[in-house]
Amino acid sequence: MIGQNRRSVFAGIGMITIAVIVTAGLLATFLNQRCQSNFRATLSIYPDAEIVTEAYPFLALQRVILHSADSVEMVSAWYRSERAAAMREAVTGGTVSSLPPENWVIEAAQDREGSVITISETCP
Repeated sequence: MIGQNRRSVFAGIGMITIAVIVTAGLLATFLNQRCQSNFRATLSIYPDAEIVTEAYPFLALQRVILHSADSVEMVSAWYRSERAAAMREAVTGGTVSSLPPENWVIEAAQDREGSVITISETCP
């Protein structure tokens, strides 16, 4: 029998493992960056609302919290109107595949008058 060289069987495993790890990391970074960019680009900030907090963690829940002096009903009506207009534009323009998400929660502010608006999206 001819002697087998064990090194030849396992020689490429290390390089393949490194290549898979690097590729997965680059893919995750690309997807996260694309998701964060899309979230920021489509962020609808209520007029005269102040940004309380912003969080854009890697591969996690992107969140912006706003405060407005206006009532919950007024803020909710504005967001519904904005989404309806964006949906109308998408349907009219033929870009139905990119309908705007309904990714906001509006609550009465606990510590002061007005509303707290939380806009969030999970990436990716």
